[in-house]
Amino acid sequence: MARFLVDEDLSRPLAMALREAALEADDVRDLGLRGRPDDEVFAYALAHGCVTVTRDLGFARLARQAPAGHPAVVLVRFPNDLLSRAINERVVRALRLVSRQSLADTVVVIEPGRMRLRKKD
Repeated sequence: MARFLVDEDLSRPLAMALREAALEADDVRDLGLRGRPDDEVFAYALAHGCVTVTRDLGFARLARQAPAGHPAVVLVRFPNDLLSRAINERVVRALRLVSRQSLADTVVVIEPGRMRLRKKD
């Protein structure tokens, strides 16, 4: 089962909501990674086998450059005016669906009304 690393551009309660849904999750703020560059956060995720959950498109670019077999990057693409609680609920629901799949070399995009999985070529 995947372990998730929640980036600081998402609400702090998301990691707790994932844990309450029986998914393993950490928040970068709790790991001393707050304010660190994307490449450092991604390196941590690679080293610890974590799926990065973020709003930041820069992580998708890092995933394309990563070695084969890297953990997934999950891009959360919801309007900024949507309440964080509503975003968290939708992200948790989506990640429960994909958490048991092999997410290596994948970018998962969660948007209103749909989820896309893009495997690296």
